[in-house]
Amino acid sequence: MQLSRPEQQEPVQTFDHIAKSAYGAPVLIVGAGPVGLGLALELAYRNVRSILIEQSDGVVRYSKMGHISVRSMEHCRRWAH
Repeated sequence: MQLSRPEQQEPVQTFDHIAKSAYGAPVLIVGAGPVGLGLALELAYRNVRSILIEQSDGVVRYSKMGHISVRSMEHCRRWAH
């Protein structure tokens, strides 16, 4: 069986090129769940610019903070100050 080569497509710009030229941010965070939000907060705390993108509309129907560990809560308290 011979595999066919995909059709030639236009070159895709990398995030590095787009973000640095349009937004000046060296970090792209995909997903605004607990890890993505935590990373965005930690980077902001350390003065590192980032872009956070999320697929959903951003509406939260119920709290998810009850399901995090004690160590994660320590980070949340530190970010709040």
